[in-house]
Amino acid sequence: MKKLYFLALFSFLGCSGRKYIVIDSSFDGDTVLARANTSINVVLPSNPSTGYQWFFETDESNNLSLDSSLFSPGTEGLLGSSGEQTFFITLRHDVSARLIFYYLRDWENSSPADSFSFTIIPEKSR
Repeated sequence: MKKLYFLALFSFLGCSGRKYIVIDSSFDGDTVLARANTSINVVLPSNPSTGYQWFFETDESNNLSLDSSLFSPGTEGLLGSSGEQTFFITLRHDVSARLIFYYLRDWENSSPADSFSFTIIPEKSR
């Protein structure tokens, strides 16, 4: 059964007043409420030294923008160790959107090693 999350939106420090929410792998298959101009930070476990990376697709590419993506190594600090890949995505308008992430080697023609998805719906439509 899918869960519906109403997430508290937090202000970034500073003057921007921009809101953000953090999504991790525990939200797989869930629905998230968000407003336009919200930054959605998607944090997924990753180990790029294996050649695998997360890629995503959406049915609302005109209403979402990928601002950046980065890898943060784990705390053990060992070369080749796992960490987290974070996507910084902005919801530009109050629209519903489904985001699907695939963990794969983009040069291989094989099924993803893992996948993750969630749906955003406008907070105002509750």
